[in-house]
Amino acid sequence: MSSSSNGDVPPNPLECYDLALDYLRGRNGKSRNEFAAYHLLEIAAKRNFHKAQRTLGELYMKGVGCIYPPNPTKALQLMELAAAGGDPIAIHFMNVHKPGPLWIRKAIECEYITCDVFSSFLLQLTNKEDITSEMGEGTKLYMDKIALYKDYIIK
Repeated sequence: MSSSSNGDVPPNPLECYDLALDYLRGRNGKSRNEFAAYHLLEIAAKRNFHKAQRTLGELYMKGVGCIYPPNPTKALQLMELAAAGGDPIAIHFMNVHKPGPLWIRKAIECEYITCDVFSSFLLQLTNKEDITSEMGEGTKLYMDKIALYKDYIIK
């Protein structure tokens, strides 16, 4: 499972993540090994590598391989960590599974606007008397940014 001849785990979380994907997918000369992939993803996730947190979250959500049965609670915790760190796919996941002003704001900030984010934003506007208090001072900026994406999203 190691990347080096002395059996060490890569010190860089990106290298750890890439090696995990090699094992998960059985590529780059690595045999498919879900246990090795899980171990490396855990290490990279603990090092605050957001892609690893998201990938683990996806595995926990689906209940894949050595992570069975599915664990939606653990998946949501990992996705929330990844989203808080700015991972756009995790932010999208949070907007779908736990919508709210925080995730809408994050999606807008990283310019990852999808139909789901747009719909969630519109629901927030119609269901809240004062969205400004929840989304903060930049509400007008967020609304302007959403307006720029509106025509692109609704096609």
